[in-house]
Amino acid sequence: MQLTNSQGHHTARLNRLIQMTLIIGLSLSMLFMITGTGLFMLHPPAAGSPAIAAGQLLPGLAAGDPMAFMITGMIVLMVTPAFRVAVAALGYLLEGDWKFALVSLGVVAVLAVSVFIGRA
Repeated sequence: MQLTNSQGHHTARLNRLIQMTLIIGLSLSMLFMITGTGLFMLHPPAAGSPAIAAGQLLPGLAAGDPMAFMITGMIVLMVTPAFRVAVAALGYLLEGDWKFALVSLGVVAVLAVSVFIGRA
């Protein structure tokens, strides 16, 4: 199947957007983890420190808790591929490529269901 110039332009733009999504997600993750590592080296937590609950991440970040930064970095890293699929689905919808949009939305739905099942 031959792509027209318009389709090729849209595909290239979508690919760049997906690439930027992955780069930004990875960069944010690295920033949180490097910051957490630096804070850990400056102020190591006491031995046997309790784990951080999800509701304590934002207050932990505000307080400069190294573990809050490390956990947030890991969460950003894990969410990045799912966000990439959501960006692809939106791009396919905007291009009118319903087949790939539905497949991408199906992948997002499976990921969402797996998160909720995992929480139970």
